[in-house]
Amino acid sequence: MPLGEIHFPRGSRTARRIGRSGCRTGTIGIDPARPPHAPSPGVAKGVSALVALLCRYKEYLLPLWSGSMTAGHRADLDRMRSLVATLPDQVDPGFRAGACLGESALRIDPSPVWFVGMGGSGIAGDLAAAALGDRAGFSLHAVRGPELPPDLRKGTVAVLSSYSGETWEVLRAYDVAGRRGATRVVFAAGGQLIDRAEKDGVPTFRLPPDQPPRTAVGSALGGLLGLVDAWLPTSNAGRITHAVGRTRRRSPRFASSRGPAAALARAVGDRTPYIYAGADLLPIARRWRTDIEENAKRLAMFDGLPEAFHHAVVGWDALPRPEAARWGAILLRWSGTGRDLKRGAAYLERLARSRGAFARTVQLPGDDPIEYLLNGIVLGGYLSLFLAERSRAPPLRTDAIDRLKAALTT
Repeated sequence: MPLGEIHFPRGSRTARRIGRSGCRTGTIGIDPARPPHAPSPGVAKGVSALVALLCRYKEYLLPLWSGSMTAGHRADLDRMRSLVATLPDQVDPGFRAGACLGESALRIDPSPVWFVGMGGSGIAGDLAAAALGDRAGFSLHAVRGPELPPDLRKGTVAVLSSYSGETWEVLRAYDVAGRRGATRVVFAAGGQLIDRAEKDGVPTFRLPPDQPPRTAVGSALGGLLGLVDAWLPTSNAGRITHAVGRTRRRSPRFASSRGPAAALARAVGDRTPYIYAGADLLPIARRWRTDIEENAKRLAMFDGLPEAFHHAVVGWDALPRPEAARWGAILLRWSGTGRDLKRGAAYLERLARSRGAFARTVQLPGDDPIEYLLNGIVLGGYLSLFLAERSRAPPLRTDAIDRLKAALTT
């Protein structure tokens, strides 16, 4: 049906509302063969609300209607791809800066470390704990929220991470850690957190400015590993240099439209992916989930193995075939994944496929935890961007988070 025009009485409330929205009235699907008429007040109110809503989200909807990306979306995508490409290069400088900071900031014996952060600012704690494994000689915990565990007290370390420096959960945790007498270190690019730390004489690690928090993860990971490096039996400097070099060489293949990230994005299609991983790769599963949700603007889930073997198999087994096309399973592993975990994951993959869902095992390259973690970060970043390109979503923008923060402050 060709587009026509809705006519509202000149000067009416509906006409004024549409005028304020900045949109023309002649863009609603009405058959022009019918004579124009003034709609009832209820219909007019509903149509004006719809037009205002469409105008509000036109940056997202226009590319879908037109079948191509706008120049703004393409610029967003190119910017994010360049930032993902720099992630490996952030780690070495971050490690060196963190090591220098640690020499002055951590003048205590090795002790428990709590890394407090939300979203893209918090994932470095999980990644560093997985990279260190059981060779550290001290525990490293990730905390996502303002409530700190009772064991965080004098003689322990609290690393407070907020890219913007304005995250209320981290600001509150900063104050609590200070009252308890814990050794504090701040990771941020600016904001109140930096201001408070400088006022209180708390050591600070500066994250690279002017980019989304999730794209500074390389710097934060390197900084955290450097911060605690003096506590380790042997330095991680050589492992990091080796892992960064190998990840840098693989990165162009990950970024290629013929590479593994693009192929996986095509296979996932419009499905909602469940990402499964063992404990050593669970931070990557979490990272893929958040990258897909923030960059591609679509839901994703993650769960840990072998725990999921005790509940997820029931859900996949009961999945009705008509619904199966909406879901997918991605199972992560590396060369060191254990035999039992591989067998269980293979069973889960076969089960999901038997119900008609998409399922695929992805093996991350690398024989060292730091290497396969870096590869996982970069591969997942490009996966999310290929999914964003498919759905024509602007990956840089996170307007929904901004609206939530605004709602919480009013």
